[in-house]
Amino acid sequence: MNSRIIISASKCAEYHPGIIKEISFTGQATNFTGRAEADFAPLSSELICISNFIDLQKLRLGKMVTLNYSIEGEPADYQICPLLLMTFIENVFKYGLSNHIPALIVISIRIQKGSIIFHSQNTIFDSKRHTERTGIGIANTRKRLEHLYPGTHTLAIDQSERLFTVDLVLRY
Repeated sequence: MNSRIIISASKCAEYHPGIIKEISFTGQATNFTGRAEADFAPLSSELICISNFIDLQKLRLGKMVTLNYSIEGEPADYQICPLLLMTFIENVFKYGLSNHIPALIVISIRIQKGSIIFHSQNTIFDSKRHTERTGIGIANTRKRLEHLYPGTHTLAIDQSERLFTVDLVLRY
């Protein structure tokens, strides 16, 4: 027999303060998927989606994880390929978390005159070291960059002994 428990949003917020953000993010994700088919979307909208995703991920972070997330600059006049940065951000949370070992996650987005500079870095753990990091997500992102930003982007991905780093520059 299936049963369902329904709790009001205000009651959920009482027990879990981040739940309202989760509901907001779910609604935004639904709206955002329709825009994912477009070549470009406002950078400001993309940054809201990214920030909401990171807020949702914060609910999973234990005391061993340090998250440094920053956005600098004014996104108003910029467009970006939808979900372009999300591939790298999802990977940071997929591969960079541990409940037992201190972990550092860095996500930085800087908007400067004529460019968007993205940087992410996460700790690599022995248990996840042998997992293939250049799966279909990164391969598809590389193809999208070549197609939509030919000659106007720089992507550097580095995996050292303990850190996985992504540096992406989009020039406009």
